[in-house]
Amino acid sequence: TVAELALLRMKKQNPKAKCVYIAPLKSLARERLKEWSKRLGAPPLKWKVLELSGDTSHDSRALNNSDVLICTPEKWDLISRGWRGVSGGFDSSSASIGKRFVREVGLLIIDEIHLLGEDRGAVLEAIVSRTRFISRFVQAENKVKPSNGGK
Repeated sequence: TVAELALLRMKKQNPKAKCVYIAPLKSLARERLKEWSKRLGAPPLKWKVLELSGDTSHDSRALNNSDVLICTPEKWDLISRGWRGVSGGFDSSSASIGKRFVREVGLLIIDEIHLLGEDRGAVLEAIVSRTRFISRFVQAENKVKPSNGGK
């Protein structure tokens, strides 16, 4: 699929980057998890694919070590809201868990984007808007870091 090609391209350009796949329903997320765990989790890729929904939970280590995160719009909305994290960083809340992971996302795939005009469209709109902001912020931050190192 186009999503898989985009994922392969992203990982080739930046092997440490992470992909978030947004599925509109938990059942579709589980289906994608089964399919991609077989396809992407097997050799030679051996990528870690996780599902994150209201029915699942993972510790911050599993989340940060994953390559692909499959989740519902509501769950990604919750995680991405805490992209700046909490001071101290040792809290196990969604905010601190999401901090590092959200900043490492290199690709956001939204399945069924045509639902943007439906009831849950506001959540999708918020996700897209926030992700664009985070991406610009992280890019600007990365451009500033090398120039400060020489002073």
